[in-house]
Amino acid sequence: APIAPRQADRTAAEWTEAARAFALSHEADLFGAVPMQDHYIVAGYEIAERNVIVLGVAHDYDKIRKLPSTAEETEGVMDVGVQYARGTRSSFALANWIRAQGFSAHAYPGPKADALLLIPPAIDAGLGELGKHGSLINRTYGSGFRLAGVTTDMPLACTQPDVFGADDFCTGCQVCTNACPPGAIGPEKQTVRGVEKWYVD
Repeated sequence: APIAPRQADRTAAEWTEAARAFALSHEADLFGAVPMQDHYIVAGYEIAERNVIVLGVAHDYDKIRKLPSTAEETEGVMDVGVQYARGTRSSFALANWIRAQGFSAHAYPGPKADALLLIPPAIDAGLGELGKHGSLINRTYGSGFRLAGVTTDMPLACTQPDVFGADDFCTGCQVCTNACPPGAIGPEKQTVRGVEKWYVD
């Protein structure tokens, strides 16, 4: 959508609640907003907008629990595609809505979000904690959800990280480490680009 020539007079908190309400009524299950940080952007790319909205779309648990899929049982892998498509629709709908409010906005649907990394802003925006297995853990959906993003210059009130103990649990639990066939999930955190984090090789 083209960017509208006029903007309504709303506070950052009001814009955030309006964007949240729109996203949640247009296929998103989770919503968070944070200021853009350099480490959210893939090296070699540039993003002009100063804020990031991260959306989460939940899997159908009865379908996703059937992964890994086989030739006879494809419901699990099909649900991955269904949810990525839902995230794409939701992020483009939100970006178009923001543009209609008079602000710049660009959609970055997963898994190919190009310039925008989705997990770092999702953690900062409160969508979950990073698990030892390399995926986010959300207090409602576990790791059964997918991400999409929208960058914008719309004023936004930031949401906060949600720390509920997943990181501490992963420190003591070895289930995924022991179950990983190639041994790609280490038992301890590593320093990656200057940050101590769980790392999947």
